[in-house]
Amino acid sequence: MSLARFVIKYPVFLTMQVIAVVVLGFFAWGSLGVDLMPDVEFPYVVIQTIYPGAGASEIETDVTDTIEEAVSGVEGIKEMQSISGDGYSLIFIEFELNVNPREAESDVRSKMARVTPDLPEGIETPIVARYDPFDDPVLIYGIRGPVDEEELRRLADDVIKPQLERVPGVAKVDIEGGYEREVKIECDPLAMAAYGVTVEDISGALRSENLDIPAGSIRAAGREEKLRVFGKLKTAAEIESIVVSSGDDGTVHLRDVARVNVNAY
Repeated sequence: MSLARFVIKYPVFLTMQVIAVVVLGFFAWGSLGVDLMPDVEFPYVVIQTIYPGAGASEIETDVTDTIEEAVSGVEGIKEMQSISGDGYSLIFIEFELNVNPREAESDVRSKMARVTPDLPEGIETPIVARYDPFDDPVLIYGIRGPVDEEELRRLADDVIKPQLERVPGVAKVDIEGGYEREVKIECDPLAMAAYGVTVEDISGALRSENLDIPAGSIRAAGREEKLRVFGKLKTAAEIESIVVSSGDDGTVHLRDVARVNVNAY
């Protein structure tokens, strides 16, 4: 018997079947769960590399291109994009949907372990991480008031952030914007050329002098006390007094080839 003949011969049966499907569908629709942020693992991996003092073109040539060439052989890559800026490199790798994100991250880390020794000296260890939407901010607050941006930044760092971090369930608090105090060193090219000092000499002197160094321990009154030499530079005068070069012609201090501003923003 054809379907058309069966429908015409048994209309009541067909009607009951349709009603049953509609009723079951109605109850099923009411029990469907809704999740605005479902637990989904996206096949994206991000490689972040910091190279202090390097320009965008140098970053692209010496860092980004080297890393891209190394990780391009990872299986399952769909698309790879990169951003090279002053002092940093970001590489975004999108994998096919059938690729396990954890395995993809492991493969990228393996490739990075091999290429890291070939990267320029002075570069920070590259960070490899999977993209997770749950890492995005849940709440964003803005503050304003009758004070300058430096004071607003200080209030956010010293007052508001510690209070928010104590709230149960808060994992991390990041602050963006405002004026953050920094030390600015403006080099004099003519003076550097006259004294034979390079930017690498100044950078190396700052790294070696601006340190807190452990100095062992000492026993006193039955107790062991840890010793530490505090060498962190705090004032402009201390920074300017750093020796950047010394030889038969004399000693060159930072103040001889650069100007230090500790109130720069």
